[in-house]
Amino acid sequence: MIRVCLAGPAVTNDHALVRALEAHHDVDLVADPRGLDRSAVIALSDVLVLDAGGLRAMLPPLLRALRLRRPELPIVLVDGSLSEHDKADAFSLGVLDYFPAPCHVGLLVERLQVLARTRGVPRAM
Repeated sequence: MIRVCLAGPAVTNDHALVRALEAHHDVDLVADPRGLDRSAVIALSDVLVLDAGGLRAMLPPLLRALRLRRPELPIVLVDGSLSEHDKADAFSLGVLDYFPAPCHVGLLVERLQVLARTRGVPRAM
């Protein structure tokens, strides 16, 4: 079982995504991702799904802070408005995947499994 942190309104309010993940995993919801790098929740997470909407200016500093605290943590961004330049910057700061919002729930759930598995977290059966 993996522990997934969903951070930001686009992912925490996506009830289909939350239900799909909760069927097999522990899920933590963080409505406001500002200050996420200092949150106790992030220390327990195996994977972070971060809603980048509304974070454009603060996204690079947040990603840097997350990388300092949890360099091994797989981070997936979800957003529909990041420019190609913003996405490239995010990948250079350690983001492993990007899904435009709204995202395909099944695909995102499977991708989180793959990221956790490649990081040594056993897959739930």
